[in-house]
Amino acid sequence: MRHMILGLSTQTTKIEQTLDFLLEKKYPLQEVSLIMKEQDDVAKTYFQKLGLIDDVIGSKEEIPTVAVLGVGNIYIGGPIAALLHVSGVDESFDPENTVEGALTTGMVNALMDIGVHEDIAKAYEEGLKAGSILIGVYADSEKQEEELNKFMEEQKLTNLTYLSE
Repeated sequence: MRHMILGLSTQTTKIEQTLDFLLEKKYPLQEVSLIMKEQDDVAKTYFQKLGLIDDVIGSKEEIPTVAVLGVGNIYIGGPIAALLHVSGVDESFDPENTVEGALTTGMVNALMDIGVHEDIAKAYEEGLKAGSILIGVYADSEKQEEELNKFMEEQKLTNLTYLSE
């Protein structure tokens, strides 16, 4: 059974080191998810590393932006976007067409819907509001899971959670 390991960090360097570790270990990048408040330069770098936006274009418009009740606009990419049931946004909500979707139930409920415990979901929401970055990685084997868990703990990512697929 596959598990997604989620962790939160206030330090962009820790997320960058985690992404570099994943690249070095040849983890499939399509198995990596990121959620962060709008931080254009940081997001651009991470989303380019994951192949979620084009290196040449790489403008803010190519980064998937989602409106979240109680949090504001966030960037979201990877498999977690589908899991969180991001809904479409109509023109009356977003007349300038700046967001691609919305989590109308809020971040806590959306995370709880995919199996995150309420206390951890609340910590993730508070972290995202404060500018932290949430990273999630699917582990395809017990060995990968142990390796990821150890590395994420070493990076001091907080509120590590495991979701079963």
